[in-house]
Amino acid sequence: MMKIAIVGGGAAGTACATRLRRLNENDEIVIFEKSGKLALSNCGLPYLLSGIVEDGKALIGTTPEQMKQKYNIDCRLNAEVEFINRKDKSVTVKGREPESYDKLIIATGAYQLRPDINGILGEQIFTVNNLESIYKIKDFVKYNQPRNVVVAGGGYTGVEMAENLMRLGLKVSIVEASPHLLPGLDYDMAATLHNYLRGKGLRLYLNRRLTDFGDSRVTLDNGLTIEYDMAVVATGVRPDPKLTIMSDLEIGKSGGIKVDEHMQTSDKDIYAAGDDVEVTDFITRQPVRMAQAGLAVKEAKVIADHLGGLDSRFEYALGTSIIKVFEMTAASAGANEEKLKKAGISYKHFNLYGFDHSAYMPDNELLLLKLLFDADGKILGAQAIGRGNVSKRIDILALAIQNGMHAAGLEN
Repeated sequence: MMKIAIVGGGAAGTACATRLRRLNENDEIVIFEKSGKLALSNCGLPYLLSGIVEDGKALIGTTPEQMKQKYNIDCRLNAEVEFINRKDKSVTVKGREPESYDKLIIATGAYQLRPDINGILGEQIFTVNNLESIYKIKDFVKYNQPRNVVVAGGGYTGVEMAENLMRLGLKVSIVEASPHLLPGLDYDMAATLHNYLRGKGLRLYLNRRLTDFGDSRVTLDNGLTIEYDMAVVATGVRPDPKLTIMSDLEIGKSGGIKVDEHMQTSDKDIYAAGDDVEVTDFITRQPVRMAQAGLAVKEAKVIADHLGGLDSRFEYALGTSIIKVFEMTAASAGANEEKLKKAGISYKHFNLYGFDHSAYMPDNELLLLKLLFDADGKILGAQAIGRGNVSKRIDILALAIQNGMHAAGLEN
């Protein structure tokens, strides 16, 4: 019988715990979660803002009572692990007695980056990281009745926040440092989304950085100012290195926790999964970090299997993403042009239009698709955008990429 301690009660932590229990009825399993919620679906937070998700409870996957009753897993909320003592095999929990462990799993997740910009700590400037952060934005909108909102960052969270703020009737601007929205897409694909969102009233400031949050105007790096009443910072997430550094665990080239194929760290009694972990990109074979709940759950399963005596391995991360903005859906799988260029991988590509089902049937929609492949035709990446069934196309292409299919094989 072992005592297994899990630091973090998000997707990776809870998935690992429940899988462990299915494999072994006797091990003692304890989850330490520094917030007041377990298994929070962060991806749904923007939709709680506009009311598409009506109740925040719908985003909470489980409770300590349910975990105890169903799985006999001890979940401790508001329990922040401050230090890992590898020599004594114990963790120091803020305001509580130290806890011993036989095996430890780090599943703390990443934190929302708040860049060093003048005025960014103003009371009208918000981040998106938990239920409380959304409730703060909702209260600010309700009691202060802002009209103009600036969203810093045009990634998936930034675009989703912009959409849901627009649904509240607010005038929204996105400021994005790169040439286009959504890092999984290339510019030629993202441009379709740009035009669509501008038609909805969204103002885009691309290739621009915020340099100052004033009382009523933000300043961009080209000197332009934008009027605003509130701002949302969604410039991406970064790994929280505190526990890793203090525990003297090895950090990889990407800045994430270095793990092997069983998700073991440089200490073989400590495993790690989730946004803080370094994985190997399926296409480029380079070390990267990918903050995706689906990957976190797969990594957690590998940890549980390995502790349960099964030969389960995590080898590569393909990297897929999808977003629906109003009526438009955009998705990608594998590498885009930017990633291939950085990795020094030569490629070819083509774009094509196609209907999502038979043109003579009602409600059929035109999709724009892009395929990237090497000189031998091996598929390296795919992107799709349109109002129709984008997910079906990307699901198929993701599987094709993972199985090494060539472009010519798609016609079969």
